Amino acid sequence: MNSHVNNSCSNAFYYFYNISRIREYLSRRSTETLIHTYVSSCVDYCNSLIYGLLTYQLNKLQRVQNAAAMLIFQESKYCHVRPLVLNLHWLPVKFRIDFKIQGIRLSMAQRLFISRSSFILMKHVNTSYAPTGLLPNPVKVKTSTTLGDRSFAVAAPQLWNSLPHAIRSSPSVPTFKKTLKTFLFQKAFLVILLVSF
Repeated sequence: MNSHVNNSCSNAFYYFYNISRIREYLSRRSTETLIHTYVSSCVDYCNSLIYGLLTYQLNKLQRVQNAAAMLIFQESKYCHVRPLVLNLHWLPVKFRIDFKIQGIRLSMAQRLFISRSSFILMKHVNTSYAPTGLLPNPVKVKTSTTLGDRSFAVAAPQLWNSLPHAIRSSPSVPTFKKTLKTFLFQKAFLVILLVSF
């Protein structure tokens, strides 16, 4: 994953540098739009591969997001980034990955409970405990790089069971996604306030 992360950061900083050269002629809103279009897309590229990334690799991607926040507010590299990220209402990279990837996986798991129509998914996830609202945790598939633990059959039950009951019992997929996003924002902002990244 090092080459993927390094390439993503390199591409993001290429666009970041070009935007920074014209920043004085742009409004904050225009700069934010350009950052989302070019820089954030590099950070979010191939989120399915980024899921479960090591901390030092996540930190590289987080530095890109921090630099983007400083550019939007035209702050120096020595300023505190946390208030800027909170003001922009951005999730840290780790939580962006969690929301985008886990949100997809968990909404699939949630569909299993609502419609039971996804036969392909039901073959991969044991839903025998479905009446209780929990999925049984499967035996973990261990490999030398722990890639087996990222599979849907292993990750979905663990992620689903870690959610509060109020989110798991959402009546529809749109409601589920909305409450999941709110839950991750609250969790991320608590971490931001307690831990400097």
